[in-house]
Amino acid sequence: MRNKIRSLAGDTIVYGAATIAGKFLFFLLTPIYTNYITVEEMGDFVLIFSVIAFVNILFSFGMETAFFRFYDKNDTGRSKIVFTHTYLTILAISLIVSGCIFAGAESIAPLISGSPKAAQIVRWGVLIPLFDAMMLVPFALLRLKRQTRRFALI
Repeated sequence: MRNKIRSLAGDTIVYGAATIAGKFLFFLLTPIYTNYITVEEMGDFVLIFSVIAFVNILFSFGMETAFFRFYDKNDTGRSKIVFTHTYLTILAISLIVSGCIFAGAESIAPLISGSPKAAQIVRWGVLIPLFDAMMLVPFALLRLKRQTRRFALI
């Protein structure tokens, strides 16, 4: 029982440190944002990142949990099928939705801001949840295989 608790604590520390490192990097960039970006642009930036957090949840739509549920460590054939179906489903939906948003950036931009750069911000912003969605299942596989160090390094 102690070994399981130690293992859980060690994994939690590694995953937590990786998450905190990402947040800390964002924190370190704050002076750059506040010194070189106008207030209006910062407002657009914050709004886009708020929407990105919500879109990340929509892009995953519970498939990570489904992957954990149906992955079978003892059956590699079934596990490959589960990985492939989960990954391709998330990838296809994310590509379709991101493509629509990317193509319609000119129409979406006025809803966010009157800035002439708003369409460009929307186009760049939609790539973030797309890449996050692409990494969701491979990261879940690393967590499932308990490869915490590789997860943190990537």
